[in-house]
Amino acid sequence: MIIVEGIDGTGKTTLVGELKKLGMTIPNYNYDKNTQSFATKYFNIILKTGNEYCSDRSFISEVAKGEIVRGLCRLPYDDYERLLAYYASFGTKVVYLKADKETLLQRRKDDPEDLEMLENHFEAIDKRYDEVMLTAKKYLPVYEFDTAVNNPDQILEQLKNLGTLSFNSESSEDRNILHSTSLDAPDNELE
Repeated sequence: MIIVEGIDGTGKTTLVGELKKLGMTIPNYNYDKNTQSFATKYFNIILKTGNEYCSDRSFISEVAKGEIVRGLCRLPYDDYERLLAYYASFGTKVVYLKADKETLLQRRKDDPEDLEMLENHFEAIDKRYDEVMLTAKKYLPVYEFDTAVNNPDQILEQLKNLGTLSFNSESSEDRNILHSTSLDAPDNELE
């Protein structure tokens, strides 16, 4: 599984869309907030997914943004680390997308809610994401990309060159399918 993370406007949805075109599937999160904890939602999802899945955000976002944006985080930090360890056991990788504040403000200029959030909280969220990713790197490979200088095709090519993505044409339609492969070094980064 590949988790694509980052602040609003960094290009997560665009990158996940490109991964989907290559054959990856976006997981379906069945979650009843009245009967399940936030952690349970994410512990259960991996049971239904595999290496050909990519996620636009995850529990990582909650720890990075929850308290800053909503005033509370629905995931205790010890559950965050337990989830990281659990996802690591399935070979999950994180693609962490970043961009400077000016770039993000320009990208989100037509979305008043995101624009306000970025104007008021960018620095705090950016700092918190970096802190949360330091913990994630203890468990999972995390690949960092600046989307102000890397477009989705460049990011996919770099991930492929790192061995994170391998392309294989085994389907009956003879199309490229995206497969994740395990990595040895969880601290690999691209800037």
